[in-house]
Amino acid sequence: MTNRSVVVAIDGSATAERAISWAAAEAASLGTPLRLVHAFAWPLAAVPRRRGEIDPALVEVADQVISRSREIAQELEPDLDVEAGRIPGFLTPVMIEESRHAQLLVIGSRGLTGALGTMTCSTALDLAAAAYCPIVVIRPDHGRRTGGPVVVGHDGSPASTAALALGTDYAERHHAVRRVVNDCRPAEELLRQSIEAQLIVLGARGCGGFEGQLLGSVSQTVLHQASCPVAVIPPAAINRQLPVGGPQPLGILSAAADFG
Repeated sequence: MTNRSVVVAIDGSATAERAISWAAAEAASLGTPLRLVHAFAWPLAAVPRRRGEIDPALVEVADQVISRSREIAQELEPDLDVEAGRIPGFLTPVMIEESRHAQLLVIGSRGLTGALGTMTCSTALDLAAAAYCPIVVIRPDHGRRTGGPVVVGHDGSPASTAALALGTDYAERHHAVRRVVNDCRPAEELLRQSIEAQLIVLGARGCGGFEGQLLGSVSQTVLHQASCPVAVIPPAAINRQLPVGGPQPLGILSAAADFG
């Protein structure tokens, strides 16, 4: 057991709510806290009326997103330790920093397209390549599927070995069958098996990737097209050293908060 949290990016979208549902169950299974993080990129939402001043309506919407997200998690797992709040900044750098201290990062691959909805497919790809912990990506058509196998892509690379360890642990905790794919066309086989799987697990880049490439073609294809949630082991998550101290406190915004 560890006190490192399962961290979820929230933005009020239906996909984010699915991510919360998946992450709450996983945090309960792991015996870890759940941390719900809203990256409040207010410069994208509106031009402040004065330096350091935020439109109160935007803060109210953000508060509603956080409050509803906490309610969803606590309704699903009443005994779970849930922390929720805002961190000012753009989603990708905020979540990369969160991943330094997290056990697992969970994100919906598509969110809203308006001011506060910032979870896009490109964000998921960026995090799968650069996060410091494993990342699970939930697409809009993914629900939490139980009873199916856990499918691991393995080619002997360090990333796939880490994926095998994560997939084995997940399968054991959820009493699921673990399958290992060593196919000559791994993307096609993983996509085929994702139709009945409850989770696909693979490394961000295997033995066949180009030098310096952080996210391989197989991982990109599976993230885009899999029919179930996908867990990816980013390069920085392999044999990582945990930083000293804890994650950034989840602050309280006000309409007059000073970010200048």
